[in-house]
Amino acid sequence: MRQPQQGIAIILFLLLLPVIFGLMVLGIEGGHKLRDKARLGDAVEVAALAMSARPPDTPEQNRKLVKSIINTMVSDLNNVSVSLHTVACPDNPDCNHTDSSKKFTEYQLKVSGAHRNWLGQETPLGFNSAVTLGSKATARKNHGEAIDVFFVADFSSSMGGPWRRVIKIDMLKGILTQAAHKLEGFTRLETDPQKKNTIALIPFSLSTYEYVPGMNESFAVNNIHTLWPLRSLPDLLVEKEPDTSDPGSFHTIHPTTSAQKIEDKLKAMKPHGATASFEGIIRAAQLALKTNNAKRLIIVLTDGEDSYKDIHQQLVEHGYCKTLTSAVEQQRTPSGERVKLDMAVISFSYDVAGNTGLVGCVGKNKVFSAEDPDAISDIISALFAEEVGHIYSTAR
Repeated sequence: MRQPQQGIAIILFLLLLPVIFGLMVLGIEGGHKLRDKARLGDAVEVAALAMSARPPDTPEQNRKLVKSIINTMVSDLNNVSVSLHTVACPDNPDCNHTDSSKKFTEYQLKVSGAHRNWLGQETPLGFNSAVTLGSKATARKNHGEAIDVFFVADFSSSMGGPWRRVIKIDMLKGILTQAAHKLEGFTRLETDPQKKNTIALIPFSLSTYEYVPGMNESFAVNNIHTLWPLRSLPDLLVEKEPDTSDPGSFHTIHPTTSAQKIEDKLKAMKPHGATASFEGIIRAAQLALKTNNAKRLIIVLTDGEDSYKDIHQQLVEHGYCKTLTSAVEQQRTPSGERVKLDMAVISFSYDVAGNTGLVGCVGKNKVFSAEDPDAISDIISALFAEEVGHIYSTAR
């Protein structure tokens, strides 16, 4: 009785085989497209962030950048179409036009392309040989405030010695040059031509030194030794005349936007003398009174104790750093913004914790000890590096 039913299962299997094959193709192709859809979304976000981190470019250059990123991260995508739109702060209702810390430029990016299926032709369940995939992302580049940086650099005799297999003064010159070029690079990233970072260098030993063009030589500028015992802290803010009886082998470089100027002038400078970091800090504050950016930063780099620790300690007890900071922060920029002055200390080749003058001046949380030259560069970068963009989720 069962004989007529023999082979029915095989017949049913053969009848269902095209359906099974189609479902298999659907699963493979569908998974393939979902995977590349997700990859495209990630690639578009990366491209949007990359656009925000670059100097202002023409739309065509940005399109080339976007296509390069998409082609690298997403396979099987042809005829890539890129739509990009840059929205400046004045044209964006979400941008705070009155608070410089909350201003941003918005980069809106949309990308689409023809995604090939693996079979290269229409599939039995309706996939075309190519399906259009698309995604979009938005990146915002915060308008960081331009900054005036004052490097107070130890050029005492001890800087001629070795540390970590390098001569300290050669290492310091290289780090300062690198920092100057990095700061100039931040200026090139800025979309507002009025925002220019500046850098000043105040080398110090027992004094700071000023270059006198008419005499083609550098001479000492003493702030404390000509005023000690100190009667009035505001006297520290008055610039002193160079002492032509005390020549030196380095000098102050006043605030400049040119990293090349810093690099060129550093080459001929040589260390000499004892150590008085307070002289460098005072000179930096005097220069900070004459710059224009709202954000100003003094960074002290030193390899040892002050030669006159008692003088520095007494200055701190008299509140000299607070006086200098207050005088600078009472100013306004040409556009009316409040000025903010920060100070930090980076020590190397010695334990700065024992330097109560420096620690008391800037505060413990602004004192950093570097274990090697790379650490010095990293700390400097952390002190003035700014966020270049932020991606937030959008519908894809």
